[in-house]
Amino acid sequence: MASHTNMDVGLPPAPPPFRFSDPAAATSIMQDAGFEDVAIAEVPVVLPAPADGFMDFFKKFSVRVTMILERQTEDVYATVRNEIETALQSFARGDTLYVPMPAMVVSGQLPT
Repeated sequence: MASHTNMDVGLPPAPPPFRFSDPAAATSIMQDAGFEDVAIAEVPVVLPAPADGFMDFFKKFSVRVTMILERQTEDVYATVRNEIETALQSFARGDTLYVPMPAMVVSGQLPT
């Protein structure tokens, strides 16, 4: 998306969406907040989604992406939609996409 869209579309600032995906960054953030014994585990998650109309499905739970896409030209939106839907076809089984979206679970303890 970032390679085609204008990401600076007047939205309020927001933290990077994948900032906790980097274990070193997640550990640092937790430690800066006072947590000790920080542990990180990657949990495999697969998102089942309709193969036809994935972008309409995706826009229902991705508020910031939706706001960015709504502020693009029709041509830019069509390019993004086509690239994403084409890339996801390798995850199709029948009428459903099974998109891997692993989650990072970050935990720690506050000192007593």
